[in-house]
Amino acid sequence: MSFKSQYGLNQARVDKGVPFTVVTYSDGSEGVFNLSFSNPNSTEWKTAFDAKTRPYQQQLQRKRNSDLATKLYLETVCEVCIKSWSNIRDDNGMVLPFSSEAALKLLTEYPMLADDVTAFCADRSNFVGTFDEEEATKN
Repeated sequence: MSFKSQYGLNQARVDKGVPFTVVTYSDGSEGVFNLSFSNPNSTEWKTAFDAKTRPYQQQLQRKRNSDLATKLYLETVCEVCIKSWSNIRDDNGMVLPFSSEAALKLLTEYPMLADDVTAFCADRSNFVGTFDEEEATKN
């Protein structure tokens, strides 16, 4: 094993995103997010999060507004980490088109989904090695 294979990110995985199964429906089909590597220490994350929080700095410092901080954090996750999705359905079984706004609604409504997505995106082991188009991480 080399340093590159253990610590170097596979840029194709970062750019395309890595499939992450978030739900298995009763018909056996899966809803999948395509996620990109990012964590609060990455340049892309810092740039996006700073841009989101800049207009609210005084408010965040004065009030310790955790609801606002959480909202800004999740907005950044949706813009930086979630590249796309496939077969994500609403409660009526209709496929939802991907958008950052739709992703934010899901992550806000289901906080444990937000936890799973952010943990996957921050785990560099998901973004090293070779990229296999048919692989789908099931967690």
